[in-house]
Amino acid sequence: MSRPMRQVPPNASELIPTTFQAGVHTLTLAMLQDRRWTVAVDGTLVTGRYMTQVEAWEVGVREADRLG
Repeated sequence: MSRPMRQVPPNASELIPTTFQAGVHTLTLAMLQDRRWTVAVDGTLVTGRYMTQVEAWEVGVREADRLG
C-alpha cells in the first residue's frame, strides 16, 4: 500500500537546502519544519540543530576545518 504524498508547505522555498564551499569541503544547510537548521559536511550530517543559518554555517566551517 502506498503512502499518500505530503503537500508542499506554503513556505517550501525555505526548505530547499543551501550549499557552500569551505575549502575542498561542501557544506549543505537545510531548514527543518521546526524552523531549526541542520548542516552536513561532504554529505555527512553534523550532530545538532541550530537556531539560525549562521550558527549552522559556523559549525559546518569548523567541522570542515577539523577534517582538513
